[in-house]
Amino acid sequence: MFIQYAGRNDLNQPINTGVAEQLFRFHPEQIHLLLEDRWANRDRALEPFASMDAAAHPDAALWAADPDVPAPAYVWPHLIYAFMIESTMIFEVFSKVLHEFRTGERLGHPTAASERWLRNTEDLFYHDIPPRTIYSLDSHIRPALSATRENAYFRMFGRGIDHPNGHKVEFVKPKDSNTRFIEVFEELLAKVWEAISNVQNTSGVNPTNPADIGDLVAQIHDQLLSRRQNGALGREEFFFVSMMSWFHLTLAFNSPVVADLQADSESFGERLKLVGQRVGVATHAKAQQFTNLAEPMSLLLREIEAGNYGDAASSPLLYDGSLVGHRQDVMRTIILNWSAVTGRDVRAMKTRQAVH
Repeated sequence: MFIQYAGRNDLNQPINTGVAEQLFRFHPEQIHLLLEDRWANRDRALEPFASMDAAAHPDAALWAADPDVPAPAYVWPHLIYAFMIESTMIFEVFSKVLHEFRTGERLGHPTAASERWLRNTEDLFYHDIPPRTIYSLDSHIRPALSATRENAYFRMFGRGIDHPNGHKVEFVKPKDSNTRFIEVFEELLAKVWEAISNVQNTSGVNPTNPADIGDLVAQIHDQLLSRRQNGALGREEFFFVSMMSWFHLTLAFNSPVVADLQADSESFGERLKLVGQRVGVATHAKAQQFTNLAEPMSLLLREIEAGNYGDAASSPLLYDGSLVGHRQDVMRTIILNWSAVTGRDVRAMKTRQAVH
């Protein structure tokens, strides 16, 4: 979401730091407007705004920071993106950062740029959300956003966040949840790796069966869409992706608040670790790998939900690097980092033959 605003409209684009810093300097009301507009236009491609002068729209200020940055698409990342970013413990870290800056001077005095970031962050994610906004998800029925996030993750992926510090969030675990998502997804990764390993074979036995891979994709497609009937989980996904994207963007480069926290480094994972150390919050040991998974998995699951790769004719795009439009590099990234964060090397898993 906010990562997209900063120029990351595909996996190979770097963050445009000028646009990101411009975004952090916005007034909170402008960011609220960005979110409302993004939701209102979720079902159509970017087009001239009918409700206001385009030059006055908050997007215009972002694009003006670098005219070469393409306007972001209206589609936001998949809920899996929020799950992966939150698994790093980034939310707990920045909760403590705000607490320290707002209650004392142990971290020093923030610069003007960091003060703007602090104001926006507190206003967006640590205030009671104004009613009737699209991201107003807290109520007497759902008083804790942390529990609402965990509930959404459990419904879609069959599990909540593993907190390395032993902290447990109490949340409702409904019966209608995708409890087999991990099982089927790992079987897909194992079969795709098997196919990648054998795609160049010109002799001998090749165990790759495109129909088996397509069948697993179709199962994941059906699981995910079964949770989205009539727009279910749409608002939750939108807000939680936006929330985690804001924190992700903050650590995607040596942003002003990162500099103020003396956490300048060359990677997201190292910046997060240094910030966590400053405020005494442990981060996940595999934080970098979780972040490496966030955007590729979002891309893959969005495409699966759209109906891609779900048959023998199209599934080779997941493993055959000679095909136009292939996703072999995306799958390699997912397989490598998934194995790292779970401790289960899907490259060594024995696969089953599907019955058709």
